Amino acid sequence: MQESCATTKMHACLPWRPALNLSWRVDLLSLDAQQTKSGGKLILAGGMVLFAIAQSLLFVVIAPLAQSVGMSEVLFGVLLTVGNLPLIFAAPFWGRKSDIWGRKPIFLVGLFGSGVGTLLIALVLQGAIDGWYPVAWVTVMFALARAAYSATATAVYPSSSGYIADVTDRAGRAQGMAVIGGANSLGGILGPAIGGGLAFLGLLTLACAAIGFVFAGADPTSAPSG
Repeated sequence: MQESCATTKMHACLPWRPALNLSWRVDLLSLDAQQTKSGGKLILAGGMVLFAIAQSLLFVVIAPLAQSVGMSEVLFGVLLTVGNLPLIFAAPFWGRKSDIWGRKPIFLVGLFGSGVGTLLIALVLQGAIDGWYPVAWVTVMFALARAAYSATATAVYPSSSGYIADVTDRAGRAQGMAVIGGANSLGGILGPAIGGGLAFLGLLTLACAAIGFVFAGADPTSAPSG
């Protein structure tokens, strides 16, 4: 009789065990996915902060450096405008590529491109200060260096926005987009503060610091997956 009762209890429990194990597995997978998404958003925010610091540092030093090599305010404004024209066309291009190649590769393209573009701008202005070439060549090379920066750095924005859209639902999407905006604003605040603190080292040193910040953000191990 006892054996019969035990057998009955065992058979009564068996149908529940697979369902219970499956439920645990689903819960664990869901928790792991949520943690991965949260970590990806934090990594993305960190990269955006470093990118914005570098960008705002560049804005702080680029005008005084241009004036130091003999560019007038009007010429500098025209060159900066011409150099920024690729922003109009590059953003949609990188947005489409991020849909095809993935968010992480395009995000890294934007960060590395902005670092290389900043380096080119610094080299052009350094060469002008050291007298490597005449002012006429400086204007052409400055516009090209700025155009290279604009054409690649703009990849950061569509790839980061696309990543947030991928990992958030409709209810959390606005909050996710706000993370990008907040990180960008924080970097924009920190950049001039860092520039002011390091101003005694010289303008070119600040340009090199901007390059360092953006390459730190472009570390492949710290970029969000996707």
